[in-house]
Amino acid sequence: KTVGEFDRDAIDRAIEALFHAWRRDLWVYTMGNGGSASTANHFACDLGKTINDKMNARALKAMCLGDNYPIVTATINDRGWDTLYDQLLHTYYTPGGIGVAFSVHGGKGKDLGGAWSQNLLRGLQFIKDRGGITIGFSGFDGGAMKDLCDISIVVPANYTSLVEAFHVKLHHLIIFRLKEKIEGYAPKNRAVFLDRDGVLVKLVDYPDKERVAPKTLADFQILPGAKELVQKIKNMGYLAIVVTNQPNIAPVELKAMNEKLKQELPIDDIFFCPHLDPDNCRCRKPKAGMLLDAADKYDIDLPRSFMVGDWWRDIDAGKIAGTKTILVSMPSNDHILHYDYLAKDLAHAGKIIEAHKNDSLKIITHTHERTETSLV
Repeated sequence: KTVGEFDRDAIDRAIEALFHAWRRDLWVYTMGNGGSASTANHFACDLGKTINDKMNARALKAMCLGDNYPIVTATINDRGWDTLYDQLLHTYYTPGGIGVAFSVHGGKGKDLGGAWSQNLLRGLQFIKDRGGITIGFSGFDGGAMKDLCDISIVVPANYTSLVEAFHVKLHHLIIFRLKEKIEGYAPKNRAVFLDRDGVLVKLVDYPDKERVAPKTLADFQILPGAKELVQKIKNMGYLAIVVTNQPNIAPVELKAMNEKLKQELPIDDIFFCPHLDPDNCRCRKPKAGMLLDAADKYDIDLPRSFMVGDWWRDIDAGKIAGTKTILVSMPSNDHILHYDYLAKDLAHAGKIIEAHKNDSLKIITHTHERTETSLV
């Protein structure tokens, strides 16, 4: 009876969310209290090993937030039980990361210590506020987690032992379905995603604002070195795909610019976002919608691909999508530090990509200080 009442669509969506996290090389953060803490620990273990347990294979990057007993107790002692998971996430969370919480009552109910599992709710909210997907496993009526989580899997039972037992069964079902999907996954292509303005196209000084995207075709100029970089990308077997925010350009001008870009550079496609931040779309960088749509269209292996840009929005979009990221250095972006590689110019960016052209499934990334040696 209990099995027959499961929301199978929610289970399928949880599997897909975790599979996409594996494709994009994103982190998964698990959490739980009491017996559910052990389930969260077990789930993180299986994500990190069981789903792809061949020698030298890549599984999912998973962290159980309750595993480090000294830092858990220090955080509780100094900042309070309810703050445990969101405080740890302030240190460990990376863009695009997924939160998975296990709780029998889903944050509903209380005991001598007060309301139950408020630390889980705060941790999940932290991830949601940063655009990450949240998955909740609960029982009884689902509690607050049912409405909070993007994907809610509720065991329709009113007994703690039964709920916890089914959480483990569901966890194993999800793990072994993920394993099947990963073993059958064989993406064909790698890509280099390229920001347009400041990377391929010269920024323009207007009377009202300096160093901005060209507003007309007359101001549209390809930067020196852009054609050589794109040709090198193509020669190495990567797709060359432009991803660009263009909210303030007249459609007729943007169409003409795109045509000129395709005429002068051997790019494979252009994805553009016409929205502004208040529109809260999924495509405007720093969100990764354009990269993910391109990955679906061209069957791209994101962890073996690159995002090349000159601004924090480009780097964040690449990180969320799961690509390696290259920041093209210039005085206006010397405060940006969360890239994987720093390139002194477009030719240097090409050399960084060339160094990875024979990468297999092993993910190799580095964080460089802004020193002269990092630019050599």
